[in-house]
Amino acid sequence: ALNSSLQMVVLAFLKIVLKRY
Repeated sequence: ALNSSLQMVVLAFLKIVLKRY
């Protein structure tokens, strides 16, 4: 399982990507 911190970073990155596109 991914760490909470890493998961938060991944989710934030995905959100940024979705916002850009």
